[in-house]
Amino acid sequence: MGPGGAVVHSLEDTLQGAGLGALRVAAGEESWVLGPGDVIASVSAPGFEMFRALGGRGTHAEIAAFDWDGDPDRFAGVLSRYPMPQHTLGET
Repeated sequence: MGPGGAVVHSLEDTLQGAGLGALRVAAGEESWVLGPGDVIASVSAPGFEMFRALGGRGTHAEIAAFDWDGDPDRFAGVLSRYPMPQHTLGET
């Protein structure tokens, strides 16, 4: 696992306790199935953008704009343990 491994593990821990089901996460060339049970949704984004979201740097609108198969609203609020910014941070 690359330098984003800690945030991926953090999301895994969050999903284990959230009761939302499993989420397939693709960040560039890497992908993971995180959370318990069957995959309920999938999300894909370039590595930098996904790392930003997992690290609490993506707004709801930015996360919802990722390539989703499933309901982004179900998972967007738990992608990071950090508070979601209300306004874009202009890092893209």
